[in-house]
Amino acid sequence: MSITFYYAPMSTSSITEAVLAELELDYQGVELDIDAGDTQSQSFLKINPNARVPVIIHDGVTIWESAAITLYLGETFGVEKALFPALGPSRGEAMKWVVWSNLNLADAAGKLAAQLSPEAPGAVQKGSQDFVAVELRRPEALVKAKADMHRCFAILNAALAQRRFLLNQYSIVDTHLFVLVAWALFMEWDLSAFPHVDAWFARCIARPVLGAMMSDDQ
Repeated sequence: MSITFYYAPMSTSSITEAVLAELELDYQGVELDIDAGDTQSQSFLKINPNARVPVIIHDGVTIWESAAITLYLGETFGVEKALFPALGPSRGEAMKWVVWSNLNLADAAGKLAAQLSPEAPGAVQKGSQDFVAVELRRPEALVKAKADMHRCFAILNAALAQRRFLLNQYSIVDTHLFVLVAWALFMEWDLSAFPHVDAWFARCIARPVLGAMMSDDQ
């Protein structure tokens, strides 16, 4: 087995980093600097023409998009470790939450981050293709981003009302969403209106991998 992991600090690469750690997988890490233009280099564009991280290369096959990477690692390595469901309805539920988190929660968080001051915690890096120049920002965009975030957290809160974790027992689905929620908290998102998310987050942070990740971010 050979895994190469292309990542950048303070990016959605943290999702893949956490998943790899939970699955206890060895890999060769390649750190990129978004502000320095590393993800726009010709050498990296040959790996991912989308100019984004994370990317993994496993046994010669290149996989990009954090949701795809989580699902791939889960079905390849997670089932036998009881961190990802086997084929069946639970697998479908896992896929639902991972894809939803990227299409909805991550999108809303990214739009909120793009409206923050470049120096603010969690803000989009200036070298990112998602960066919005300050002179092009509009107050209504910030209002819309916050409304979308609230809607996503309400959905997540309702889902966790009767469950300790998203699939009842902890899985890398929780790992994936945990990093996105942690990003929101880094942007000072208030969880007081979402008590079930708050309690779930506390249960997740008790995991050694996720607890260490949060300690490193302090």
